Amino acid sequence: MCSSDLVSLIPLLSLYCVPLLGLWQLWYIPGRKIPLKLKNPAIKRLRIAMFLPVLCVILIGSSVRRSGQSPFHRPGSRVATNALPIELGAVERFSPPAEAVNVESLLKEMVDLENLARRPEPFFKEAMASSTSRESRKGGQAWFDNNDAGNYERTETDNGRTECVLADLKGPGTITRFWSANPTMTNVVRFYFDGEARPRLELPLDALFFFGEFSYVSGTGGNLYYPFPYASGLKITVEQKDKPVQLYYEIGYGTYVAGTNVETFDPSRAQSSEAVQAEVAKALTSPRPAPAPSGSERLSYHLTVKPGETAGLPEINGGKAIYEWSARILGTHESQRWDDPQRAHNAYRFLVLEISFDGEKSISVPLGDFFGSGPGINPYENLFFTVDKSGTMTSRLLMPFKTSMRLRLINAGKIPYTVELSLLAAPHAWSDRDYHLRAQWGTLTRQTWPFFDTPAMGCLLLDR
Repeated sequence: MCSSDLVSLIPLLSLYCVPLLGLWQLWYIPGRKIPLKLKNPAIKRLRIAMFLPVLCVILIGSSVRRSGQSPFHRPGSRVATNALPIELGAVERFSPPAEAVNVESLLKEMVDLENLARRPEPFFKEAMASSTSRESRKGGQAWFDNNDAGNYERTETDNGRTECVLADLKGPGTITRFWSANPTMTNVVRFYFDGEARPRLELPLDALFFFGEFSYVSGTGGNLYYPFPYASGLKITVEQKDKPVQLYYEIGYGTYVAGTNVETFDPSRAQSSEAVQAEVAKALTSPRPAPAPSGSERLSYHLTVKPGETAGLPEINGGKAIYEWSARILGTHESQRWDDPQRAHNAYRFLVLEISFDGEKSISVPLGDFFGSGPGINPYENLFFTVDKSGTMTSRLLMPFKTSMRLRLINAGKIPYTVELSLLAAPHAWSDRDYHLRAQWGTLTRQTWPFFDTPAMGCLLLDR
């Protein structure tokens, strides 16, 4: 068995922040040429988990403490996030599969919850091109330099145009996310695929963020989550007119093992992807857990935890997985007293969730923070989580284990709490591709960087 680890980092909601509505409806822009026909209802309930000083880290893996090595020296690590410019390990030991990676397969990956709990095939590593201050790369106090706009790979002249190069990527790979704090900017953006002299995509920057169900604008940030695969490379530029372009941007991209069969994005074939787009949009709009196999059972419990004590569920034995589970603290209410222990923000913080898989503690985090609802009860829904106004918090992150699972609640408060729990468990054959779910929690300050370090190969998943 491989000791691979899937590490999923989810910045969960913290003190002062509540989930924000995302994925707005496709808006018609007169005179704009958007190369995809996206006819399905917009994803209206995808939420963004934000945080200030308190961070909850969710880690998925079989063991992160078996080696003292840095993750930067472990082969095969995967960082599946668009927020951290990390490149982990060599991936050459993984052979590319025969199946092609294309727009349709990448769209399906977006909502494949079982795939998130396994080592990816084809294997890839994720990184980011961004406008971040180049001074910050010097380290030390320069790391905090905040001049994060208008920094590019280089500037080129093409047919009399001045183009700033946002990213010059070598493939095979795919774009996974495009973000900008300038969502109303109309400078022309061009995508040059596989070394071609003519761009396959050429459109105003702001049109990227009205790209149907897979884009939205929140606050002053535009986000695009539509995949753009490329077989050998991709260059993205923004045109500069009479003055320098002060653009804030992040471009998340994945790079596959050499030899991976990737079909380059082709706007002329957009219509052939419409059925898959509709399927994925529906899955994002109405999230459901991964389909449980036959033999699944719903386990329901009421657990009362006294102050300073720990209470747990009966151990679940055998090769299984939790496909969905939920928790609700009974008897919470709101009052004028911030320190009232029955207020939801205290109850869901004072009860600490601990889960062990296969004899090793994997999760240790306040109950509400695990579900991204802090402080208190903040109703929202995304692919992974649902929090409703009653306080029922549901997770659809698959939690597989080889031999056993144990769930406990620790009461760090001053009064007893009663919790209603429901788990959907089903048989699951553990393989060397499977990962455990892990979650840790702590306070983040300028003095506590780095906030994430693991000696294990795995996947870092950021739920934005």
